[in-house]
Amino acid sequence: MRMFVHVICEERDGHWSAWFSGRPELASGGLWPSQAIQRLLDGFGGQYSSEEIVALDSRTRDGHLEFLVPEVFRLKIPTPSVN
Repeated sequence: MRMFVHVICEERDGHWSAWFSGRPELASGGLWPSQAIQRLLDGFGGQYSSEEIVALDSRTRDGHLEFLVPEVFRLKIPTPSVN
């Protein structure tokens, strides 16, 4: 079964931020949505297929984009410790 990560990307004042759904504290930024997403994915050492990104058109609106990114090699997204 193919696994996907859900990525949200939003624009504010000409700058884009991308984060994993449910984990906004783990965000990356860029001048374009593609740059923000690539920086986010590169920051976690997992392997993702950027050629097969799926846009969720029904959730897209001005300044807000959502994507599903297929995982090639699954790596757990880190969770900050509360201890």
